[in-house]
Amino acid sequence: MARNRVFGMGPVWLLAWLLAFLTVLHAQRQPGSVPLGQVVARTVEIDGISVPSGTTVLSGNVIQTRESPAGIHLKGRRVVQLAANSRAKAEADAAGGIKLTLQAGTLSMRTDTGEILTLPAEQVLYFAQEGDAPQPAPPDRDVVAVLDAPAQAGSNSITVNDASRIDASQPILLRRQNGEAGEVHYIRSIEGNVITLTAPLRVAFPPQSPVLQGETTRRVLAEAGGGQAPAGISGPAAKSRAGTIALISGIGAGAAGLIIYQATKSDEDTPASPSQP
Repeated sequence: MARNRVFGMGPVWLLAWLLAFLTVLHAQRQPGSVPLGQVVARTVEIDGISVPSGTTVLSGNVIQTRESPAGIHLKGRRVVQLAANSRAKAEADAAGGIKLTLQAGTLSMRTDTGEILTLPAEQVLYFAQEGDAPQPAPPDRDVVAVLDAPAQAGSNSITVNDASRIDASQPILLRRQNGEAGEVHYIRSIEGNVITLTAPLRVAFPPQSPVLQGETTRRVLAEAGGGQAPAGISGPAAKSRAGTIALISGIGAGAAGLIIYQATKSDEDTPASPSQP
């Protein structure tokens, strides 16, 4: 039995893997296949096929990560990191530029100043020339992850694509992609990519909703604190046993409103239905 297995694979599965891998190699030799760089990863897929680290990325390839991130070394340009459970498409244009379209998860890169910028799903990085910084710059500078599964109202846990950049001691801002609703929460614990919150969600959030942590979250909390009503807030924050609630006006016509939920440290273990502002 053992002689019929190579690297733990049965003969049928081994043959299927070899055929799939040869398909990728054949595609790389096709006319018009423009090499854009290489992937460096423990495990990574290109166009749905598992490939080894160092595989060349061609224009039109879709790169998919699973449990671990992948570095993408773009030819003559920057190195970007595709986070775990993320997917991006690489394309070249006639002018020699390289475009990375993030289809799911998050994509990060380090700027010339050493700052790490992270893009959420449905964003694009474009490198016009070798050595150039990408255009446009990411709109949110504090994105650390996105939801990897739907988050239901009333739930006190969320699942993200990659929790490695989330600080459990700091609050997070969870926001819908269209900007019409968001909530600030403290974190009780992190297990793998599952984050347990100190208070339940007030509204539901779809997959790929961005999770922010840092200056943006601190600013929102500062504006909503102390019963003050900064621009966009419909009224002073309402106090309750579960914490501080502030209702923020929505963005655009028909928006449901942006809800900021801050569970205080002293009240985080007390179940209660917060009052509306």
